[in-house]
Amino acid sequence: MPTTGEAERLVHDLEVFLGPDDVELFPAWETLPFERVSLSVEAMGRRLRTLWRLRHGRAGVVVAPVRALVQRLGPHVEDVEPVVVRPGDQLDPVALVERLVGEGYRREYQVEHRGEVAVRGSIVDVYPSTADGPVRIDLWGDEVDRLSAFSASDQRSRADVERAELFGCRELLPTKEVRARAAGLVATQPWGAEQWERLAEGQVFDGMESWLPWLADRSTRCSTCWPRAPAGGPPGPRRRGPGGRSRRRPDRAGRASAPARPGWRPGRRRGRSGRLAGSDLGGEHRRPSRPPACICPSTTSCPAPAHRR
Repeated sequence: MPTTGEAERLVHDLEVFLGPDDVELFPAWETLPFERVSLSVEAMGRRLRTLWRLRHGRAGVVVAPVRALVQRLGPHVEDVEPVVVRPGDQLDPVALVERLVGEGYRREYQVEHRGEVAVRGSIVDVYPSTADGPVRIDLWGDEVDRLSAFSASDQRSRADVERAELFGCRELLPTKEVRARAAGLVATQPWGAEQWERLAEGQVFDGMESWLPWLADRSTRCSTCWPRAPAGGPPGPRRRGPGGRSRRRPDRAGRASAPARPGWRPGRRRGRSGRLAGSDLGGEHRRPSRPPACICPSTTSCPAPAHRR
């Protein structure tokens, strides 16, 4: 779509017919280059979820503005996997919090906004980046005893949920590869030494995605995560001929690609009237509809049929 507003309106219309689970919006970065503002947590989570569904073939319809298709993605963003939590699963709360913080979540005393996580004894509260509300994970040792949704205003549990998908909050993460590359840019690109040092130390700050072209070796875009088509391409349409058998016309490469039309023969071309040039469907030569023009000066001895008396 040309703009983000038109893409959002199309998504709302498609959800009425297909359902919210079969339509995905891939939002674009609405920030200016080198602006010290990052995309919202919800938009970054939706981008990661769309890429994950595209990679696994679970995306029904994906709507994206043109700007989102040409923008570069973070390094290894196509390998992102969500944290899936269900009741009865074995879960280490310390490892869970460390992973969520490493993916861009902020650890707070109380969860109130998207991208926050809080730990209170055996309870882990998380506000996923793609969910409409926070989720409470109640543990009994290392087992998930209860998984419920709660209100961020009064912190009271509402209803139990069967499954929770926790996607990351940032596309650009301070991994070892990114930190090493940022450390090398301190000497080669001194004009951005302040930002390179912060990235080399593993800090997460707003606007860090603006430095992505210097931190990624390869250019990854949304189109690289689309499922690949078969090598031979989709098969051509089939048309049933006499006897119920499908007939196809061979192309130049010797493979059947297009259906054979009734009356088609190799090496023959059709004229403007739709009949075979030089012959009819039966193969017999047809006579001209009009007699040939007479050019003789005398009409009494002309053998033309029109001059015979």
